[in-house]
Amino acid sequence: MLGLAIVLFAVGLTLIALEMFVPGGIVGTIGFISCVAAIYFAFQVSTVAGIIGIIIVVLVTPTAIYSGLKRASLKTALRKEAGAVSAPSDPALPVGMEGVARTILRPSGMATIDGKRVNVVTRGEMIPRNSKIRIIEVEGGRVVVKAVEEK
Repeated sequence: MLGLAIVLFAVGLTLIALEMFVPGGIVGTIGFISCVAAIYFAFQVSTVAGIIGIIIVVLVTPTAIYSGLKRASLKTALRKEAGAVSAPSDPALPVGMEGVARTILRPSGMATIDGKRVNVVTRGEMIPRNSKIRIIEVEGGRVVVKAVEEK
């Protein structure tokens, strides 16, 4: 009976740990049920064995849940220091380059800059179609433009 409790306990803890890598909750739930069954069989052998099983489950389960949540957190996964960056800036579109708005920019739309069609955005103002525009900022795939004042 004690051997069955130990095997169920090992399987349960393994499944709870596996839940960190297999999302959905089913694997962890089966692991928890296995641990509860192991505790039941441990109490059939002796009260001390059952209490030790309860203590281990109470310590391991929250640790596994916390580790899984921490691992899945986008806050820790998508940091620039960790290598997560937006699309690289297009070096062919330097700040100051001029073009023409091909659609109404309210505040985003299409423009032709250096013979290329480019998705652009303004800082909030609307720019009419066929207006001259100038790039004021490029960050990743985001190209910010403003209207060029006619003299």
